Amino acid sequence: MKKIFLTRTAAVLTWLLVMISISYFASAAEVQELKSELLQLNAVKEEMQAAGIGVARVSDLITEGFYYLNNQDYNKTNETINQVYELKRIAFNAQSELAFVNALYLGISQYNISLSGASGKNVEWDINYSQREFEKENYEEALKTLDNTKRILINSVNAKYNYLNDSLSILEEKTGTLQLSQYRVRTLQGLLAETLAAARIDELEMIRAEIEELNKSIGYYEELKTSIQLIESKGLSAQVIKDGLAESESYINLADYKTAISKLESLKKLAEQAISLEKEAAEFETSLSDGKAEYSNDFSEAEALLEKAKYELKAGNYAEAGRKLSQAQQSFESAKAKLLVEGASRKAPFFSLKEFLAKNWLYLTAGLIILLIIISLTHKVVSQGIRKKRLASLEKELRVNEKMVQELQRSYFVRHKMSRENYDQAYDSLQEKIIRLKERTSLLNKKIKKQENKPGG
Repeated sequence: MKKIFLTRTAAVLTWLLVMISISYFASAAEVQELKSELLQLNAVKEEMQAAGIGVARVSDLITEGFYYLNNQDYNKTNETINQVYELKRIAFNAQSELAFVNALYLGISQYNISLSGASGKNVEWDINYSQREFEKENYEEALKTLDNTKRILINSVNAKYNYLNDSLSILEEKTGTLQLSQYRVRTLQGLLAETLAAARIDELEMIRAEIEELNKSIGYYEELKTSIQLIESKGLSAQVIKDGLAESESYINLADYKTAISKLESLKKLAEQAISLEKEAAEFETSLSDGKAEYSNDFSEAEALLEKAKYELKAGNYAEAGRKLSQAQQSFESAKAKLLVEGASRKAPFFSLKEFLAKNWLYLTAGLIILLIIISLTHKVVSQGIRKKRLASLEKELRVNEKMVQELQRSYFVRHKMSRENYDQAYDSLQEKIIRLKERTSLLNKKIKKQENKPGG
């Protein structure tokens, strides 16, 4: 019995010894592991220092960790290690949020975005307060203040750009009606939602600019569709514009709006030219008809050129039609200018003096005798009256010629309807006549005044 007791006692002691050894070695391994983790916290500290974040709190926690470890309070040691990592997370988060809020407020100021629910001074104060708390390593307070400021700023950005959602909805409807691709519009809708949530102002501005270009493209596209109908209703060809419109459509579908706008603007000018030329040709045809009636003259060259212009216009060759119409107008104005010159230099028709004397010598003789008697009696009065009538006639003729010069100048300088050569020829002829008329009126004026100043005159 004694032997059995001793055997059992030895076994119990052996087991206790093993358990104590296991406990000792386990405790030593835990201590070593905790010590290693505490030492690794120095790398966390260095990482924060490199990022420009204060580490006084981290240093204090590391010191506390070693204190707990030395006092074999392993739970506290573990808790302290976790606090360091949590503090690192909060510090980097606060730094990131501070940078984001600063950048966001700068963007809001740059684009003159109105703040919702706060004034600029309050927002600036909150940002500066968060910065001070961050520098004091009160990262939790900095984050709390930044969260409220961030919400105000994001709401302000959303209030500024939310209208873009409506713009895209309208564009989606328009592209559907015009049977254009809606892929880019729907892509922009997704991008807009994401960018509004993040309040990325630069990207929102890019989206806004793209929406404006797309809207402008579609506006031109719609306008040209209407212009084509109008051009064709006038019996003109719009094939060139149709072909260009089909090419522009492919650019719109590929979201190459700058190229599309450039192409559409050219087509828009072409359509306007076609409509304008058709109207101008019709007006010129009326002027040509009126000119024929007024001057009783044949303007065949101008008429032929007008017919060519109308033919080119119907064929859709607008540039050539414009040239032909311009030539027709020049020909018409040049012809009118020549008529003006001829009218200015034309003298009143009279019979041959010899024929007149042969046919009317008897009447002339009698008339001359009577005239001499009358003249002898009323010489001074009649002479003065004749001079005054002649002066009035010359002055009237002078005014007519001056008006002709004005009309000539309007035709050349304002309406650009005649060549320089024709203008110079007509102008020189009229000016010569005006000079002669002025000399004669001046001379008559002097004679009339001289006669009036004579005693008994």
